[in-house]
Amino acid sequence: MVRVTGNFQSESPLNAVAKESLLAALDAGWADPRKLSQESSRAALLKNQAIESMAHALGVEVRQLEIIGEPCLGHFLSIGGLLTHDATLIYGSIDRSEIIATARSHNGPVLELAVTSEGQLIPPDKQNTKTVLSYQLANIETGVIQQKELEADFVAVDATATGSRISLPSNWSTALFDAKSWQGPAGIGVLAINDEKRWRNPLPHISNIRTPYSHSLPLLICAAVALENFQKDEASIRKLNSLLRSLIPNAEIAGKLDQSLPHLLSASFEYCDGEELLRILASQGFSADSGSACTAMDLQPSHVLAAMGVLTHGNIRTTIHPETTEEDIRAFAGALNEAVTELQKRSNR
Repeated sequence: MVRVTGNFQSESPLNAVAKESLLAALDAGWADPRKLSQESSRAALLKNQAIESMAHALGVEVRQLEIIGEPCLGHFLSIGGLLTHDATLIYGSIDRSEIIATARSHNGPVLELAVTSEGQLIPPDKQNTKTVLSYQLANIETGVIQQKELEADFVAVDATATGSRISLPSNWSTALFDAKSWQGPAGIGVLAINDEKRWRNPLPHISNIRTPYSHSLPLLICAAVALENFQKDEASIRKLNSLLRSLIPNAEIAGKLDQSLPHLLSASFEYCDGEELLRILASQGFSADSGSACTAMDLQPSHVLAAMGVLTHGNIRTTIHPETTEEDIRAFAGALNEAVTELQKRSNR
């Protein structure tokens, strides 16, 4: 597999085995599996095998899965399929922007949950209406894992950061996964619907379909192979994360490592500009993320960190990949500490 030394961004190289399968799938899976030709029958078989493999790895049933070509749309489908106009939509103050946007567009009651300083959602009081709760198994920016199952009439789980790392809660109604979380390709979302009788397609549609057929079959096959070959390496990656935290003593870190995904780290530094911090690191050959959890084009203070009461400026977000070594961690920490020192000296002039 390609080394990712210097890359501490959330993006990682495509799984090597999955990359090979993608090239083969482009030849074998080009036909529309919904049609009746021989090529389509072959494509349908490949699709069914891919979905069966993914269902097994994610701990759900085949009949519950829908494949989506635009993962961000999956948030609306996951929540909107459970909502009615009179239902109370409950979501967390640290949720993704797509979920917040869905909440703002809801015509019925809406309740935003605050979080503790450690990123744990504060459970709501009992509501007098039907409730639809949307929450992340783990926050994609800080890695903080929700430690308790929250109760509601319907629960839409955002598993886009966790993938197969964490099992779904027992009371899940819908769940959304993103193939990128297991080193799969971009452009493949996986929506699980626990009980289709309690979910309806919220998009305008004519035929009786649950979701649009908007995905690429070769990408689906590639995603399934990546999931089959995904190496979690939880212990070794957590050890590297612990080392990195110890090597940046002046950082304010969001969330405790033992309550977070092992590969994610969000750290903030006083008297530093996050964008400038990234530039200095890049000049030393290191790439990291900063600003909003959703896009580098929006470097406004993170609403996730603000909700947790954590320092929002001078923030960087790092991802430790399976190929990252202790040498990489030490080199990155050294470059980061030097960059922080330089920026703090500038601010004191």
